[in-house]
Amino acid sequence: MVDQAPQWESTDQLGKTIHYAGTVGVVSALIPAVAVGKISSVLVRNPNRNASAKKLDVAFDGGTTYLRLDPGEFAGWSPKNNASNTPITQIRIIGVVAGVEYEIVVDYEP
Repeated sequence: MVDQAPQWESTDQLGKTIHYAGTVGVVSALIPAVAVGKISSVLVRNPNRNASAKKLDVAFDGGTTYLRLDPGEFAGWSPKNNASNTPITQIRIIGVVAGVEYEIVVDYEP
């Protein structure tokens, strides 16, 4: 019989992880700017180096409902399909004021 690693030792190596960082102002931006694929998980961070007035709003539904992040806060999510039952391929961010820094790590399905 051939040796085979137990299933519990297998690792998920499919898909890709991409890091996005930059600044956003009072005009919303899509992350990524051009859809790369279906998002399997995402972590959005408002770095604590932002001043207290520099809040970051994040929407997973295309910009209808936003989650507000104060400096130093983050949100992680494993989104499913949207209300129209289509995969989520981009998230929308907007700053409450100009020059809000953000850091985003996205895992994409294969």
